[in-house]
Amino acid sequence: MTIYLRLRRKSSGWRFACGSRIRLVFALRITALHDQPLDLGGVCRQQYKHALGTAEVIQKYPSARSLPALERMIQANLEKTRGLSLQALKRRVLRCLASDPLRKGGLRAIETLQNMIPCQACAAALYRAIVSAHYHAGLRDARAGSGHDGGAAVAR
Repeated sequence: MTIYLRLRRKSSGWRFACGSRIRLVFALRITALHDQPLDLGGVCRQQYKHALGTAEVIQKYPSARSLPALERMIQANLEKTRGLSLQALKRRVLRCLASDPLRKGGLRAIETLQNMIPCQACAAALYRAIVSAHYHAGLRDARAGSGHDGGAAVAR
């Protein structure tokens, strides 16, 4: 279900805690051309920018975190985990992989070697990992104010 429909279902003109409204426009006859590259690097850049936009929404409308899907994304990428669970280990690995040198080097390595990966499941796991690392890095950079979004920060 799209965010438009989720917000609309809450009531027409969902009010956030700050009292402002989000204006939603629904137009069936609009045609848009998205000239986005469909290679792995393009998808990774898109996810990084998507994370910056997510952070901007949270900064402007902190109560948007009450949307379960948005809150799950934030928790999965930014909330600290404790203990030695598999989930905690995965988050630590993702945090390391999201560092600039590993993220960029990992992307280059996967792009170079993707045609040599023998099993489809292995390739899919590598793709998920590198795309997730870019999304995580976008949220992290937005929180630190170092993204290209002018310093939008994720509310903690």
